[in-house]
Amino acid sequence: LGYEPGEFLATFDAWKKLVHPDDLLPTMQLLEDYASGRAPSYEAEIRMKHKNGEWKWILTRGKISAMTPQQTPLQLTGTHLDIDDLKRSQQIRLENEARLRIIMDQIPAILWTTDCHNQYTSIVGAGLNQLGIQPNEPVGQAIFDFQDTPDASENMVAMHKRTLKGESVRFEQQLQNTILDIHIEPLRNSNDVIIGCIGLAIDVTVRKKTIEQLNRQRILLQTIFHSVTDAMIVTDRGHNIVMCNESIQIHFRCKEADLLGRPIREIIASGDQYDDEYLRVSYPNSRVLKPFIVEYLRADGTGFQGETIVTPLRRSDNQITGYIQVIRDITDRIQIEEEKDQLHAQMLHAQKLESLGVLAGGIAHDFNNLLLAILGNTNLALMELATNSPVIENVKNIEIAARHATKICERLLAYSGKRTFVTTTFNLNQIIQETVEILKTIVSPNADIVLELAEEKLLVHGDMGQIEQVVLNLLTNASEAIQNQAETGVIHIRTGLMMLTQEKSANYFFCENISPGQFVFFEIQDTGSGMDEDCQSKMFDPFFTTKFTGRGLGLAGVSGIIRGHNGGLFVESAVEHGSRFRVILPVATEAEEKIECDSSVDTIVPVDAGYVLVIDDD
Repeated sequence: LGYEPGEFLATFDAWKKLVHPDDLLPTMQLLEDYASGRAPSYEAEIRMKHKNGEWKWILTRGKISAMTPQQTPLQLTGTHLDIDDLKRSQQIRLENEARLRIIMDQIPAILWTTDCHNQYTSIVGAGLNQLGIQPNEPVGQAIFDFQDTPDASENMVAMHKRTLKGESVRFEQQLQNTILDIHIEPLRNSNDVIIGCIGLAIDVTVRKKTIEQLNRQRILLQTIFHSVTDAMIVTDRGHNIVMCNESIQIHFRCKEADLLGRPIREIIASGDQYDDEYLRVSYPNSRVLKPFIVEYLRADGTGFQGETIVTPLRRSDNQITGYIQVIRDITDRIQIEEEKDQLHAQMLHAQKLESLGVLAGGIAHDFNNLLLAILGNTNLALMELATNSPVIENVKNIEIAARHATKICERLLAYSGKRTFVTTTFNLNQIIQETVEILKTIVSPNADIVLELAEEKLLVHGDMGQIEQVVLNLLTNASEAIQNQAETGVIHIRTGLMMLTQEKSANYFFCENISPGQFVFFEIQDTGSGMDEDCQSKMFDPFFTTKFTGRGLGLAGVSGIIRGHNGGLFVESAVEHGSRFRVILPVATEAEEKIECDSSVDTIVPVDAGYVLVIDDD
């Protein structure tokens, strides 16, 4: 207590003054019981005041050492033992145990210990209430008494036996309707000898059900993800591919492993619009954008048009973690739409030509009736007039003008396709050669003509003069397309046989009502200036021309002649790359040629002599 020897008075009153007031009365009662013989000894743990004023725990023991003649206590001799540190340690331990018990009573788990005979020695935890077990109820009982099935009891005993051998075990076991995650460790004394087991059981029922539900949802989403026929690609924030569905094998012709980790830009042929859409979808309030079309690259190097929808993947704080894109191959749809538009344009053009043809045919017939009357009357007038009549020249001029007008009407009828042709069966190669020979003198000096004619006879049944007109017109156009070039151009003229299929007929003009089969063709290709799309859209319009002055009906007349012969025309042209015109005509048979020759033998009229007048207005 901090006092020096002789500093403390050895009297009972002095001793009582040092005892803590709360401990004085119980201590005096112990002394009285000892003095009266009711207690065999005197021993107490009391607090006594230190010299510095602090209270110290003291273990006091005493014994009566002297008695009065009346046998009453006269002197008490004893010891004081400082147990202050021990009491403080005990207090801390008790507080820790109380705190631990409170914690264990609150957590949703069960903590227990067992001895080497698999009997509970302690058990705590809020999980007991959930199982309907009272605290400390199992203490002293065997572990298998609290399992609801024989299999569970057998398993619990087996696990404790393994633990008693030094193993740490962890397993799941169902008790009633609760799934427990159980962890059991060996319990050792201070000498490291196993004296039992210590176990912890945590209720994981909700977690297990949540995991099972998440697994079902994951399987459902994976099934949906991989069953979608469109390609689905998931990328991270850096646009690197992290996941694909199975449809990419169809669209991109590769496996998922071939794309994982690659930047998505590597499978895009042109990505300007793709970058713009990614920029838009990255805005804070953006969710799903309208579809846009991107050209993608397959593993084999081919491409396809993909209708794409990009959706950002966001966290709860609206931060983007990645993107998911749904890609639908619309290559066939685009092709069908283009073919539909092309067919619609051809139909409109055909309707336009038909309307113009009806108009031209009607006008030509009406004018022919008028011209017939004019020519008839001029002929009668010439027969009646004397050779020296002052008006005979005027009447002849009227006849000449009327005949020119008749030719114009014939051209209009040719354009309308309603002209009555003088048909014969002839060799197309011969017509080509004769026409080229005639035009050699007027073809542009900058143009070289290259003939690539088929070796076999190419028989055509039709109006030879009109077919010559078509060849003449196309060859003249090719020559004029080259004449203004600085370098020498080439005009290729080819002939041959070809098989027209339903697919090929879609690329030809005037083939709407023509059945597939074998056709004769001649083709005129030049290296001239070519035509742009606007020019090509108007090339069959009557009197349309790109030259300094019109030369007649041009390709409009050609179209009428071809339609009148049940043929077709293919046109391919580009600016500065020249033009290619291919005319197809129904092939005639050898029998038709023989009939034609036999029937024409008696109609030949021999001519002794004559003159041919050629007028070239150029």
